[in-house]
Parts: sequence; C-alpha cells; structure tokens
Amino acid sequence: MPEERYEDFLGPLPGFAPDSRQECFLDRVGPSGEPKKILIDQRLGKVEIANVGRGWPASAPNLGFLQVGMARLIELEKLDPQSKKEVMAFVGWAVQRVIRLKVSDDAHSSEVQVRFWTRDDRGVYEYAFSVKL
Repeated sequence: MPEERYEDFLGPLPGFAPDSRQECFLDRVGPSGEPKKILIDQRLGKVEIANVGRGWPASAPNLGFLQVGMARLIELEKLDPQSKKEVMAFVGWAVQRVIRLKVSDDAHSSEVQVRFWTRDDRGVYEYAFSVKL
C-alpha cells in the first residue's frame, strides 16, 4: 500500500509549524523545497528520504493516533502487523525522523508490540505502543 494513501482510511494528519529542533538538519540537507535526503549507512551506500515535513515531530508523536490508526489498518487488512516494512511505512508516514523500528515477532501473541526511535537536533527519543490483534 503506498504511504500517501493512509489518509484515505485515517483522515489527514494535523498540520504543524516548522520544528526549530530540526534547523541544523535542514540547513545541512539542502534549501527549502528540495528533496530531503540523508546518507543512512555509508558502508552500504544506502540513501533514504527523511520525513521532516509531515506528521508529528520526532520529539512529540501521538502514540494514541498510531495505536488506533494501526489497529484500524489491520482491521481493514491494509497493514500486516508482522511485516516490519509495512509497520515502518505507517510509522514513518505519521512521525518525522524515525531512525529505527522494532516489531514484536511472536506470531502466537494476541497483540503486536511496536518500538521506534526518532532523532532531531536535540536528541534521540524512544517510544513504544501495542495493538491488540
């Protein structure tokens, strides 16, 4: 499922003013309006687009929205909770600057545990939530 379609099921994300906690990052990746790309892993040459303009800031994601939204997408069979790639696409759509994500891999559990980390100019943040299946 393309990430730009989540709003078809969950509604649009709220708007936010520019985040001053990302000024250093934005100065380094290029002028405003250009694609924001950063080198994630120099050894592998992997380049990814950093979400810095949509969703909750790295320092303040809405975990309730993530929990309810993910449960809704699972119910509609639009997201596989055991697929790290699909969960990462959803969390990355809703939260800025996600740098790492871990999904519980216990297929016999009645809930999925999601743990993710974000980063801005002032630090790294760790969050977790669970969704009943």
